[in-house]
Amino acid sequence: MILSSIRPFGRKQPDTDAKLILLIVEGEKREYQYFSYFSEMDTRINLQIISPDGGGNTSPTEMIAKVEQLIRPGPNGETPKYQLLEGNEIWFVIDTDDWGDDIDKLRAYTIERDDMNVAQSNVCFEVWLCFHFSPERQNFNGMHTAQGWKDHLNEVVKPGGFDSQRHPLMIKSAIDAAAENYQEEDDRPLLASTQVFRLGN
Repeated sequence: MILSSIRPFGRKQPDTDAKLILLIVEGEKREYQYFSYFSEMDTRINLQIISPDGGGNTSPTEMIAKVEQLIRPGPNGETPKYQLLEGNEIWFVIDTDDWGDDIDKLRAYTIERDDMNVAQSNVCFEVWLCFHFSPERQNFNGMHTAQGWKDHLNEVVKPGGFDSQRHPLMIKSAIDAAAENYQEEDDRPLLASTQVFRLGN
């Protein structure tokens, strides 16, 4: 699908039988802004983005707790906010950071369910954003820190840095580039790799 930066279409509310895609994102702003670009584009998709509460815990185990609150009945049998039906999907969008065993707990939580997936970036979400822009012209050597990736992205995209109102339309290029450059070990992305292309697909 080719997306137009002019957006000649209007925003569309999802149909009542639209496929629910629930995104649980680690970042409070960048990820939410990016994925919001794609909300209400297609009446067949109900894209819901759940970001952490301001200043709240963003660990993978806290993300599991958040999902449990959203999809399980309440303590007194209250209807959950989201009822998962066949074909619905939940994606956890996470950075590698220093979460250590918490990432393993998240993967263990999702592995037995066909409707849950993890899209991990190593080291941060900006790895995915960099793939929107001619990665063959970028030098990723020595990019070991989240701040390094953020600084690099601001150098690549001048002036003003990544624009969540325009640049997501290049998602097809990002999917192809991220998939081509993807490296993993035990289903974990190695440095300068991201699994967000799977979600993009």
